[in-house]
Amino acid sequence: MQLIAKRVWAAERGPLLFAVTGVSVMLLLGLYLAGWLGGQLAEAVPAAFVPRSMTDYLPVWIVEAGFSLILWRWIVRTQGASLAAESGQVSQAFLLLIWLALDMFMVIIGGGFLAHMDTPWAQMSTAKLSPAHLVTFIAVMPAYIVFGVASWLFAFTRLPEFAQGKLDHFVVITLAPFMFLPVLDPQDLIHSFDPNHNLYLVVYWTVTIAWTANIGWLLMKLFRYILAKLQNPR
Repeated sequence: MQLIAKRVWAAERGPLLFAVTGVSVMLLLGLYLAGWLGGQLAEAVPAAFVPRSMTDYLPVWIVEAGFSLILWRWIVRTQGASLAAESGQVSQAFLLLIWLALDMFMVIIGGGFLAHMDTPWAQMSTAKLSPAHLVTFIAVMPAYIVFGVASWLFAFTRLPEFAQGKLDHFVVITLAPFMFLPVLDPQDLIHSFDPNHNLYLVVYWTVTIAWTANIGWLLMKLFRYILAKLQNPR
């Protein structure tokens, strides 16, 4: 069992480390372009950030798309039929937990940290794009797709028994976080009587609940799957 677990980790750590490295580079690039890294840190935030059209960053998105395609193709091509034995599926399930944890981490950064920290800057600026917007569009949102699709591909190729009938849950956890935009802090809209604000609040909390329910359901099913395999090894 330990030998199979070691073989599984050795075979799967390549795509996992590649994904973490790529997303880390994306984050560093976003932080640099936003003026949160480098010599501009010593300056006032509005002076450190010069808003530009998002179309200027199209080459960055093209490179990120190429990185994503390489990663996903790597996952599919290295599924390893010899490692799909029952005794190796527990290790595969724990690796899927890591993929889902990485996805959750990026959602917490994008939907939690960046969605609230930039509000004061936006209030004293006339720019449509804030530093948090830039980091979100350059790094966080692409990471949702990278980790979300990779999680589903990993489950589909390594744990087909577990992944069967769960595509819709992976779709929700991948796409729902796109609702979590920076500066649009729902707490600021709670006492608003504007119908558009109220509609935004309803959609925001509906999507938040949907994402939470789906990621929680997937994790619960995955833990039950792991326990079942540990109790009834073949």
